[in-house]
Amino acid sequence: MKKTIILRVLLALVIAGLVSVLAGCPEELVPVSIADRLNRLEADLNANYDNVYTNWHPESTTRQAGANPSALETALPSSETYTIGAPTISGDNGTTATATATFDSSVTYTNDTATFSMKKDGDDWFILSLSVDATFLPTVVD
Repeated sequence: MKKTIILRVLLALVIAGLVSVLAGCPEELVPVSIADRLNRLEADLNANYDNVYTNWHPESTTRQAGANPSALETALPSSETYTIGAPTISGDNGTTATATATFDSSVTYTNDTATFSMKKDGDDWFILSLSVDATFLPTVVD
């Protein structure tokens, strides 16, 4: 009986410790998946437009020029509300991939198809280029 109680207490302490470690893991240490990156893009488009460019790969001209949000304004107007659907991922070779998703905004885009060329930088996926229904938006250097 005492052994069972002691084992349960120890198990509870181990589980509590694991939960604390996992819950306390800084976000920057968790790899960013393709779906995570597109969710971050949507969130930044809707609430933190000054950070939209940070979703692009460091090699892209959008990232390099994007610290100035007006560089994206023509293709992705900051005054709109955006929705990016769940992506379908193809051609994932561990370094590059293509993600396709529905792309909507409150004015410019209506149930359009967005194609995201993705590239990894370290453990994190970033957007290399974006086209919506074959109209290339921010262009990049490969």
